[in-house]
Amino acid sequence: MANATQEEVQALCQQVKELKELAAKGAAEHENTTKQILADVLKSHPGFNPPERKIQFETGINLTAKSVEEALPAELQQKADDIFILSNMLKRHPTQLKSWTGFKSRMGEFKKALDTATSGGASEWVPTDFSSNMYELVRLETKVWSLFDQITMPTNPYKLPIQVGRLNTFKHPEQTADTGQTNIPVSDGNDLSGNITLTAVGHAAYVIISKDLEEDAIIPMLPWLRSEIVKSLAEGREDAILNGDIVSSTHEDSDTTSATSRRKLWTGLRALAHDNTLTADLGSLSLTTIRGGRALMGRYGIKPSDVVWIVGMAGFMQMVNIPELTTVDKYGTSATILSGELAKLDGSPVIVSEWVREDLNASGVYASASTKTVAYLVNRKGFVTGVRREANVQLLVEKYAEFDQDALKVRERVTFAPVYALSANKTLMLGQNISTTLGE
Repeated sequence: MANATQEEVQALCQQVKELKELAAKGAAEHENTTKQILADVLKSHPGFNPPERKIQFETGINLTAKSVEEALPAELQQKADDIFILSNMLKRHPTQLKSWTGFKSRMGEFKKALDTATSGGASEWVPTDFSSNMYELVRLETKVWSLFDQITMPTNPYKLPIQVGRLNTFKHPEQTADTGQTNIPVSDGNDLSGNITLTAVGHAAYVIISKDLEEDAIIPMLPWLRSEIVKSLAEGREDAILNGDIVSSTHEDSDTTSATSRRKLWTGLRALAHDNTLTADLGSLSLTTIRGGRALMGRYGIKPSDVVWIVGMAGFMQMVNIPELTTVDKYGTSATILSGELAKLDGSPVIVSEWVREDLNASGVYASASTKTVAYLVNRKGFVTGVRREANVQLLVEKYAEFDQDALKVRERVTFAPVYALSANKTLMLGQNISTTLGE
């Protein structure tokens, strides 16, 4: 091309341009065809109800096994989860299970779409992970975890940029001359110059199973097993958010000593409040003392919808004695109600969690024979949860081999962290010294 004339170069550029336009046109036609095929597949399913279920595609969607799988009705996603669990428990490929034939027949046209989306139809699709429905069930099962924004972590650790302060506004002078204009005061703004680092940690549970299990014997217990997996992961997350502590090698509660305790996944709300002296004595529980505790949060306690109370059952029963507490039966189920919400106080939801400890002392830490509890007041925008890896299954064949047993381990990588430094941003207040005995 070193000796090419200008006309030859222009002609080549024109050819390249035409080829790009042709390729773009072909890609658009392929995408439209794919959308139509998938829409027809969905509509042919017996559970499809046109007035209730709408098929929508985002611009630029690619037909992948995951995208088709996520479009499956919930009952088929659950069956796919069962196949996945069975395959791991019996150490067999999904297609070798007796359940696979019935599953394929129920899948119908969805199966064709999935096979097309995997290896161009060269090999049929089989479930190799939990469905998105399973992941969502874990999130919905939690009362505390679901209060906060969840971030999908592309890396681990993941540095999340944050804005270190509120945006400032300024007077913007009108420019009327062509010389000597007034500079715009850009220095008065804030930028994303701060960050927090999310570090996901492993969180696991496992169940022991016999090596002699038969498929027919396992199938009836699959709904229970699926439910237990969801429940165990949800409870672990919630317990860690409320009672976790990793600031030092010794947990603030003397009864939490195991290095593998889920209360050592991360530093939770109670320990964060203690570490930053964000506490209030609610031994004399009344609307006055509660509002006094909320006032300690400053601007982070202003907006009722952003602030949530988290209490145990004993703490909730104490709060019921406050006349200003409005229970769900009074403001109606038609209102927006959070998972676990039983009431509102000054317009803020009151969430009841079984993982709020009720064996604490007046300082909010465990002590033998103590009968105190705490109440968390949290600004939901002040904390985030992170997910690096959703739950996956691993079969441990050696751990209990001498007992002729296997272990089915379910593991995820998740985390929890404050968005801002609590020393300067009081997004949390811990009410302490609340008696678990009514009338005190």
